[in-house]
Amino acid sequence: MAFGTGEPSKNSALTPGHFYVLDAINGDGLGIFDTAAMNWPFQLSEDGTFAIGGSDDGYLYGFNARGNWGNAI
Repeated sequence: MAFGTGEPSKNSALTPGHFYVLDAINGDGLGIFDTAAMNWPFQLSEDGTFAIGGSDDGYLYGFNARGNWGNAI
């Protein structure tokens, strides 16, 4: 399971955000990943082994079931 956070800016500056990745079975934290800007929706693969989320920094971020991540685009 994964989710993103961040606060909208009151001006045009980007505000930092984070992605949190949790084990969906036991709730253990697998990682907290910082991004340059707030983060938005997530999509999960049908089998639950991969998640991808978008950020206002213009990138998509992908996470596997172990919490490993990388810039997808």
